[in-house]
Amino acid sequence: MDKNSREMAEMNKNHENEKKKMRAQTEERLAEIERLSNTKINNLHDETKKELAKKNQEMTTMISNIQQRAAAEQEEARKALKKSEGKSEERSGKKR
Repeated sequence: MDKNSREMAEMNKNHENEKKKMRAQTEERLAEIERLSNTKINNLHDETKKELAKKNQEMTTMISNIQQRAAAEQEEARKALKKSEGKSEERSGKKR
C-alpha cells in the first residue's frame, strides 16, 4: 500500500469511528429526551387525574347539596299543603 492509500484508509477509518460516535451520542440524547418526555407526560397525567378527581368531588358535593335543598323544599311544600288542607277542612266544617 502506498502512502496515499494508507492515509485514505486511516481517514476513512477515523470518519467511520466519528460517525459511530456521533450516532451513539444522538441515540443517547434521543433516549434522554424520550425519558424526559415520558416523565412529563406521566406528571401531566397524574395532575390531570388529581384535578378531575377534585372536580368530581366538587360536582358530587354540589349535586348532594341540590338534592338536600330539593328534599327540604319538598318537605316544606308537603307541610304547607297539609296546613292548607287543614285550614280548608276547618273552614268547610265551620260553614256547615
